[in-house]
Amino acid sequence: LNIQIPGEITLASGSTTPLTPNDSFNNQESSQRKRYKSKFPLTRIKKIIQTNEDIGKISSVAPLMISKSLELFIEDLITETCKITKEKKSKTISLGHLKECIETNEKFD
Repeated sequence: LNIQIPGEITLASGSTTPLTPNDSFNNQESSQRKRYKSKFPLTRIKKIIQTNEDIGKISSVAPLMISKSLELFIEDLITETCKITKEKKSKTISLGHLKECIETNEKFD
C-alpha cells in the first residue's frame, strides 16, 4: 500500500480507501503475522491440485499463493477488458470484449 494523501490509502488497483480510526500502523501490529483472507476457497484449490497424481504433499501456503495469483490475474484481465469496453463506448462488459482482450494481449495468451 502506498500512502498518497493523509487520510487515504492508494491500493494496487489505483483506488483510494479512507483511513478509519480503527486503522493503525504501529510497529507492534506490523511485527505480528497477518492473516490473508482468501477470495477463493482454499480447500477447493487444494482438491484441484490433488487431482494430479504426480503431486504428492502440498505446502499449506501453496493454495494461498495460488488464490492470490488467481485474484491478481482476474483483476488484470478485467482491467484490460474494461479498457476495450470503454473504447467500444459500451457500458457492459460482454463475452466479445473478454475474447478480444485475450486475443489481443500476449500476456493472456
